Amino acid sequence: GLIVTLATAELTTRWLANSLSLMRFRLHRILRGLSIFILSLILVLAAVATFDLSRGTDNSLIMQRVDDHSMRQRSDLWHNSLSMPLDKPLLGVGIGNWKIVGPQYGIAGRSYPYGNAHFQRPHNDFIWVLSETGAVGFLFYVGVFAIGAFYCCRLLVRERNKGRRLLWLLMLLGLTEYVIVAAFSYPRERIFHTVILMLILAFITAGYHRSQGLLRRVTRFGISASALAIALALLFSMVVGVTRLSGEIHTKRAVASAFAENWELTIREIDIARSLLMSVDPTATPLACYRGIANSKMGRFSAAIADYKEALKANPYHFQTLNNLATCFEQRGDHEKAIQLYERALQVAPSEEEVLVNTAAVYFNMGKYQLAYDCLTRPREGRRDDRHDEFLRIVSESLANR
Repeated sequence: GLIVTLATAELTTRWLANSLSLMRFRLHRILRGLSIFILSLILVLAAVATFDLSRGTDNSLIMQRVDDHSMRQRSDLWHNSLSMPLDKPLLGVGIGNWKIVGPQYGIAGRSYPYGNAHFQRPHNDFIWVLSETGAVGFLFYVGVFAIGAFYCCRLLVRERNKGRRLLWLLMLLGLTEYVIVAAFSYPRERIFHTVILMLILAFITAGYHRSQGLLRRVTRFGISASALAIALALLFSMVVGVTRLSGEIHTKRAVASAFAENWELTIREIDIARSLLMSVDPTATPLACYRGIANSKMGRFSAAIADYKEALKANPYHFQTLNNLATCFEQRGDHEKAIQLYERALQVAPSEEEVLVNTAAVYFNMGKYQLAYDCLTRPREGRRDDRHDEFLRIVSESLANR
């Protein structure tokens, strides 16, 4: 990405220098010197980071950031995400379902040193598309870039005008840089990146067809039909966008109300937020889960159970919903049902401390002290549960007194 950026800057500098009659040599030298300075600075920082990592000092901020935020996170996400197309190679898990089915593959709800994280995407657009749409969608997606690059290369070979050749080279570099960014991030979800990509592809396609003499005169009917289709698509997009925006606004209010322990207002806001177009929030937490939390806090366990069951229909792998539903059954004295749900939650988040402590408490209430002890001595991650040490002491004493 850095090389492509510097190449683009150099070519743009040449174009500016050739286009401006005043100060062109000075401008060219200033911009070229600035590019060389930035490259040198980045190389120095990379060398310092490499030396710092090689020493293996735990106090190194660079080491912690590279390890935690980049290498470990992306490696885990990519590795586990590739299990999805292996299970459903043709059509994938469905558009928008990566963050929902991710916990089944050990993705969402992972614990890292900076907290419990619910990932929404794998930080790689190509793996993302492959996971959600399978081989069919992936080939179409990659085909867009392949065709754009092919058109651009043909234009570069055939173009004799230096100015237009430079333009097509810049278009190719822009397309290349988007691909590089997409391999490590998620520009597909960002409207600015998508608009720029569409403009580049449209420019390349129009230039190629013009050079091939393939442009045809559009009839009045074709213009009218295209305008109608675009208007309908825009209307549909506007309805979806307004509905989801309203849902997110009311969900944010519901979360704020829950923090303030205003449970009635939480329920009202969630009822407004829920719709056919929005059943989960951006972290894949079902909206009905917030309603269940509010009802359980007010002691309405039957209503809470109904809410949590509805939430599991929207996201069957949400470990917090499973944990909360199991707690409701335990409070009603249904130990067996509670254990089944806690075990399902542990399949999704096997090291989540709160779930381990809750499971151990149920086993203890059932008189199964060894199983409770096994839960409490498993490897633990996630948010710290203050009950753990005291529970472990009580369970250990109960085992010793048997």
